[in-house]
Amino acid sequence: MPETPPDISELVRRLAARDATLWPAGNVSATRLGWLDVVAEERAAAAELTAWAAGVRAAYEPTVLFGMGGSSLAPETFSELFGGPLVVLDSTEPVAVQAALDAATPKGIALIASKSGGTVEPNSMLAAWRAEVSDPARVLAITDPGTDLDRRATDARFARVFRNRPDIGGRYSALSDFGLVPAALLGVDVAALLDFDDTDLEPGVRLGVYLAAEQAAGRDKLTVQFGSPPLARFGLWIEQLVAESTGKRGTGIIPISGEPVGDPAVYDADRTFVFVSLPGERDPALEARVDALEAAGFPVLRQELGSPATVGELMFRWEVAIAVVGSRLGIDPFDEPDVAVAKAATNTLLADWPGVPAAASTDRVPGWLDETVRPRDYVAIQAFLPEADGITDALADLQRAIRDAHRVAVSRGFGPRFLHSTGQLHKGGPDTVVALQLVAGPSAGAEQPDVAIPGEPFTFGRLIAAQALGDHDTLERRDRRVLRVDLGADPEGAVRALAAAIGR
Repeated sequence: MPETPPDISELVRRLAARDATLWPAGNVSATRLGWLDVVAEERAAAAELTAWAAGVRAAYEPTVLFGMGGSSLAPETFSELFGGPLVVLDSTEPVAVQAALDAATPKGIALIASKSGGTVEPNSMLAAWRAEVSDPARVLAITDPGTDLDRRATDARFARVFRNRPDIGGRYSALSDFGLVPAALLGVDVAALLDFDDTDLEPGVRLGVYLAAEQAAGRDKLTVQFGSPPLARFGLWIEQLVAESTGKRGTGIIPISGEPVGDPAVYDADRTFVFVSLPGERDPALEARVDALEAAGFPVLRQELGSPATVGELMFRWEVAIAVVGSRLGIDPFDEPDVAVAKAATNTLLADWPGVPAAASTDRVPGWLDETVRPRDYVAIQAFLPEADGITDALADLQRAIRDAHRVAVSRGFGPRFLHSTGQLHKGGPDTVVALQLVAGPSAGAEQPDVAIPGEPFTFGRLIAAQALGDHDTLERRDRRVLRVDLGADPEGAVRALAAAIGR
C-alpha cells in the first residue's frame, strides 16, 4: 500500500473507543460493534469448545450446516482451508437440499445457524431435516439470545444451543460462535485461529483508508484474486463483507471474486487488485499474470497467509478495514437497508403465487449486453442454479467472455446466497449494475423432483422460484438494468454456448 494519511492514529483511537460519530447520524453501531470484543472472549473459551466438538465428531459425522450469508461463508472458508466433515447447505435449490440431507441424515448432526432465528432458508432446511431425523440430540443451533429459534431449540431439547453476542451483525460474525463452532466441528484448532493481537487495529485501519482512497479515485472494482484453490471461499466471504457493508446510498465498493485473471488489456482503469496467497501453494502462471497487471500500472495489494490458521487474523483486519471504509464514504457499514426489500417481495409471491412468467432465451443476451453495458459498469451474473462443478466452470467461462468482450468487471453469484451479500449492493449501490439473472429447472418454473418443507404450503422448488422472481422484480422497481434468462433443460450447455457466442 502507498503511504497513508497522518490521521491513521486518530482513526485507530476512535474505533478502539467505539466512537459512533465515525459514521453518519442514526447509524446502528451501538448494537453492532461486538466483533471488536468477541475475539478475546472466544479465545478464553477455545479449549472448552475444542473438547466439546471432538466429542460430537466422535459420535456423529458429518455435520450439516443450515445457514445463509454471514452464517455460512466463514464456515465454508474454514472448510476449504482445513478440510473436515462439514457439509454446508446455503441454497434452496432442491437438488442441493436433497444432496445435503442424503449426506448427513444417516449418521450426521445438523447445525442451524441464524442470527435472527427467523430466516426462511435455514428454518426450511431444519424442517426438512427434522422430518427425517426426529432425535433432538442430532440438532444444534446458533442464534441470538431470545429469538424464536432459541425458544424452539430450548423447548425441543436440542443437543446444544449457542447464544451468540447480539451486538454482532452476520457479516462480522466470522470469529464469533457463527464461525468458530463450525470450525471446531471441522477439527480446526480454534485457539490457533484466534492467536493474534486483536487490540492492534492499525493494519486494518490502514487497509480501510487505502481501499477508500482507491474508491475515491474511481477504482471502485475491488478484484480479489487467489494464489491457491483453498482460498476461493475466502473470496466469497470478502465479497459479502464489502458488498453488504458499503453498497448503499448510491455508493460503494464493488467486489469481484472468482473472475479469471486476464491480460492487462481487458481491464479498464476502474480496478484495484488484491492478491491473496498461501506459502508453498503458489501458481507461477497466475502470479506472472498478476505481475503483468502490476507492471501495467494497476494497483495490486498482496496479502500472504503465513499458514491457514492466520486467516483468522486476516478476517479481523478486513472487518476493521470495511468499518473504516464506511466512515470514509459517509455511510453506515453495519446496516443493510435494501436486503429486506427482496425478502418482502419473496414473501408476497409465496402468499399469492402468480406463476412463473416467461423469460428471455439465451439468444437475446449478446444483443442486450451490447445495447445495455456502458463503460465502468459491472455485470452481475445471478445464477439460480445448482452449484455443480460443471455449471460453476461454465459460469467462469461466461464471466471471462463478458469481461473480455465489454471490458467491464463481471461478478457471479449463486442464488439465493448472493441475496444475503451482493444483493444489497445491486439494489442500493451505484447505478452501474447490469444484472443477468439465469434460471433453469425449479427457478424457471419447470416441473422437476422437489423437496417438501413440512409446515409450509410451498416446496423448496417454489421457494427458489419466488426468490428469483422477487429479486428480479425488486431490481426492476429500482430501475436497475436486468434481464431474466431461461437456460432450458441443459443449463450447463446453455451457459457454455452463451459464453462461446459472446466470445466470438
